[in-house]
Amino acid sequence: MFDPDSINALVSFDVTIFLQFLALLVVAGPLAFRSIAWLYNWERRAKNGVHHFQDAAQLVGYAYIVFTLGNYTHTLSRWTVLGYGVGILGWGLLGELPFMKVSLPTWRTWSWGAWVMNLTAAGIVMGFGVVHFNWADQDQTLGPLYLSGLLVATGFVWLGVLVSTYETRYAIPWRTHRHGRNPQHPLGQYQSLAAAGVSTNSNAAVPLPSPPPKPIGHFTESTWAKLWWAINPWRNFWARYKAWQTEDPNPRLLEPHRIHLHHWQIFYILAFFTRFSNPVSQVCAGLALGISGHGIAAYGFDPLLEVGN
Repeated sequence: MFDPDSINALVSFDVTIFLQFLALLVVAGPLAFRSIAWLYNWERRAKNGVHHFQDAAQLVGYAYIVFTLGNYTHTLSRWTVLGYGVGILGWGLLGELPFMKVSLPTWRTWSWGAWVMNLTAAGIVMGFGVVHFNWADQDQTLGPLYLSGLLVATGFVWLGVLVSTYETRYAIPWRTHRHGRNPQHPLGQYQSLAAAGVSTNSNAAVPLPSPPPKPIGHFTESTWAKLWWAINPWRNFWARYKAWQTEDPNPRLLEPHRIHLHHWQIFYILAFFTRFSNPVSQVCAGLALGISGHGIAAYGFDPLLEVGN
């Protein structure tokens, strides 16, 4: 499984094939989609040169990971390219249907058309997933790795759910309650400080008192003593602890987050499991990469956890 020359290698890499892979995912695909989306006014997020550069730079890293662990050294073919083109352009075309302008967090308000389309897509994905797991099961080593890989990949999603739930239900109310009942920081005090022109930015460093000079004969304390005063961890710890008790929390710490699983993330995960050398698996690999590429080209790398209730 760890032999890079094996057709079912867990990890494999070839520089020439990887450069072709990058040309497809980072250059040709996004350029083709953005051009056609501009021509037909498809839904997309406005991007300038900086946005395109940032997306491309991130995509190189993501492409390297999926190429190395997804066995594309042995499976990248014209079938993959065909599937990629259908995926990135076909998903963009489907997104122009009025009832498909929805997202997962709004599933309660989906129309019947959106439900039918998304459930059909989910059924197709699950069907081909069963086929791929059957192929993997025929290899005694690849089968367990397939299952463990799926658990690890989806585990990040469930971990995100746990983190956002903990923050929303426990951490944010605790921070709000702690500062709300603290008599040293009533809101009026901050308003008066702001009116007086004093910064109340919680990001600003809390000034520490300057050490008073200690006369030693005709001289003040040594440079080493002053340095120790500045870096003394015990003194700094108590200074920061007192500041933490009294200063307002950074507003970012009070923002609730919700899980928003984007299609670029779903199909990027699936692209790791289409690792077989037959045309069906190669087309599925292209579709997964293309649909994931559509999300990145159209909207960028939207995060799994976003601000909102």
